[in-house]
Amino acid sequence: MNISYGAGARAMGLGRAYVSIANDATAMFWNPAGLELVPRTTFTLFHHQIFEGTIYDYAGFVYPTLTYGTIGIGLARLGTGEIIMRDEFNVNIGKMNYEEDELYFSYGKKLPWNILAGFTFKLRRQSFTGVNEEDTSPGFDAGFMYRPGWDEGIFANMAFGFSYRNLLSPNLRLGQEADQEPAHLTFGMVKGLRAGETGIFNLVVDLRQSKYESVNLLFGTEYVFQDLGTIRVGLDNMNLAFGAGVKYSFVQIDYSFGSTISDGEFPPTHRFSITFDIGKSREEL
Repeated sequence: MNISYGAGARAMGLGRAYVSIANDATAMFWNPAGLELVPRTTFTLFHHQIFEGTIYDYAGFVYPTLTYGTIGIGLARLGTGEIIMRDEFNVNIGKMNYEEDELYFSYGKKLPWNILAGFTFKLRRQSFTGVNEEDTSPGFDAGFMYRPGWDEGIFANMAFGFSYRNLLSPNLRLGQEADQEPAHLTFGMVKGLRAGETGIFNLVVDLRQSKYESVNLLFGTEYVFQDLGTIRVGLDNMNLAFGAGVKYSFVQIDYSFGSTISDGEFPPTHRFSITFDIGKSREEL
C-alpha cells in the first residue's frame, strides 16, 4: 500500500473505476481533465484508517472559472508511526516513523469537440524519521475525457476517460536504493441509465496497466436517487467494495468498505469523505 492507491470514498466504493467519471476534488489524482466537471468551488477531505496504525488522508480544493478553466490544489499523506528498529542482533535500538506526502497542483480545461484535458504537477516526499533519511521528487500526470453528448441509442449518456499517471515519475532515493513508481495507463468508460423519473444508474469500467502488472479490470455501479442518496458496488482487482453517499444542502458525505490489499492479507477497511460546495455554480454565475 502506498500513496498511489487513490483517494475519495466515492471512487473506492466504485472499485476505483473512476477515470471517466471523476468530477470532484479527487480528480487531481484520478484524471485532472475531470476538474472541468466540478460545477462550483469545492473542498474535500478523505480519511482512511488502513492497518497496523497506518493512516492515509487527502485534502483537495477546486476553484472553477467561467472562461479560464479550473484549478485544483491537493495534499495526500500516508503515515505509519512507532516502527521498532532492531540491529543485526535483534536488539531494540529505538523507533522510527514513516511518512509519504504528495502535493498536487492541477489544471483542467474544456477543448473543442467535447474534449476535456488536464494535467497535474506533483511533488512527492518520503521520510524515515529516526534514521534521518528524506527525499523529494517531482512528477507529472495528464488526462483526457470525451463526453460526446449522444442523446439517443445505445451510446446515449456515455463518456470516456484516459489517464496517464507518472508521465514524469517521482524518483525518490532513500539511502542506496531508488524508488521510482512506474507509469499507469488507464482507459475508462461510463454509461448512464435513467432509473424512473428521479433516479440515475451509472455503470463504470476501467482498464488499467502498468509496467509491473498485467491489464486489470475495475468495475463499479452506483444508483443516485434525486441527487440526495447514492448506493455503490465495485469490483477492484477481484475484491468487492461497497459504498454509500448522502447529500444535504452544500454538504456531501461518502462512505466505502472494502479490501485495500489485493491478496486479501489484510481485512477490509472503512473509508470516509466529506465534501463542501461553496458559492454559486458556473451555471448560476
